Amino acid sequence: MGIECDPFPDATTRCQRRWIYARDDFRCQMPLVSIQGPNLLTNICGEYGEDVHHIWPKRAMVFEIKQNPHTPYNLVLLCRYHHMLIHPDIIDALRERVFGDKNALEELFARRIRLLKNGLPYWNTAWDKNLRLIAKRRTEDFLNDFPKTRFPFYHLSVYYGRSV
Repeated sequence: MGIECDPFPDATTRCQRRWIYARDDFRCQMPLVSIQGPNLLTNICGEYGEDVHHIWPKRAMVFEIKQNPHTPYNLVLLCRYHHMLIHPDIIDALRERVFGDKNALEELFARRIRLLKNGLPYWNTAWDKNLRLIAKRRTEDFLNDFPKTRFPFYHLSVYYGRSV
């Protein structure tokens, strides 16, 4: 009898989020232009960033390519508006929950998993390519400027709650 175990925790740790906030200078990194080039990093929203966004969502990485979704190259800081723009389905689920549907969020996550299993993204993918490029450039610049500030990757003991 085997136990199916998710190899990566659901969310980023507080230390990982703090690292991304510092790397992205507490500003939303959503590109305002769809053109790649030298001005990509300066043509961003720039509002206060509240949400650490997985460019390639955790469930997609775990189900599809079996990689750690919590890396600096897959995380970017977004303001709430732009995060909801990428995940518009969450707005409807939250509204349904407010109006009494206690299972709205569970149904949302089940629907997302069904889409993934059929090879379909559940998020708006229009900005993925530029967000990946921004995360890569920001990470490289940050590590060049602060070489001793390494990204706090998970240690197995954090997930399993014991010394490994």
